[in-house]
Amino acid sequence: MYSGTWSRMIKSVPSVTITTRFDTPSSGRFTHPFLNRAITVREAARLQSFPDNFVFYGPKSSQMKQVGNAVPPLLAKRIADNIKLSMKNVNSNLKMV
Repeated sequence: MYSGTWSRMIKSVPSVTITTRFDTPSSGRFTHPFLNRAITVREAARLQSFPDNFVFYGPKSSQMKQVGNAVPPLLAKRIADNIKLSMKNVNSNLKMV
């Protein structure tokens, strides 16, 4: 459970789950891969698949909660696309009956 604390992110490995406390190295593998600092809100948002032009409002703590509690946009899109496809399939099957 604690094996990732105080560890650097590994550039060639997928990121760990981004939490609301990604500014705290003791809470997970959130230390920048090369620089001696935690990742920024923007870097965490990129890992979550938010586009760079997406705006997070409020103080840093609020922005961290917005990013850490978010469903990654690309994941949400894939889920929505599958739901839409399933609904089309159901509708086309109903028309055949």
